[in-house]
Amino acid sequence: MEEIDEAKAKFLALVQEIDSDVKCVIPERPTNFTFLISFGKGNSKKYVGFSEDDLLDYLEGAREEEIRQRVRQIISGL
Repeated sequence: MEEIDEAKAKFLALVQEIDSDVKCVIPERPTNFTFLISFGKGNSKKYVGFSEDDLLDYLEGAREEEIRQRVRQIISGL
């Protein structure tokens, strides 16, 4: 498994940990080094950009609380 795939899996696990009712989809490939990630719950949906570096930093444990807080804010807005 490539490092970015591991980062995506850890990110998806974070979303499920925060709210298991949220459906999160990460594109296969980034556009301009950014993944436009969709978050959906019921009829609400948001698209938010996360850079490759954001995901890789999260995988490595850097900026973990910052990214966790950002995901919480996105989910609370659904």
